[in-house]
Amino acid sequence: MRDVTSCADNLVLFGEMLDVAAEYISQCEETVGHEDPFMVELAHSKLYSLRQRVVKMEHRLLDLELQLRRPASPKKVSGAA
Repeated sequence: MRDVTSCADNLVLFGEMLDVAAEYISQCEETVGHEDPFMVELAHSKLYSLRQRVVKMEHRLLDLELQLRRPASPKKVSGAA
């Protein structure tokens, strides 16, 4: 993973990761009805924890949005007379 120093860059990468995650869901949808019952049950058992992660991520995004909306405090200039 590359070093990223700006919030905007990190959010662009985060968006790309979400697009990839959505592709995993699409792949699951394509295999529904063609899998062993054990694997279907195993997949179903993962849904709750995935939803919990999504909720946690939503809260973190809301917190970040609040931080980004706050006006930046002006930097002090040293040596001003």
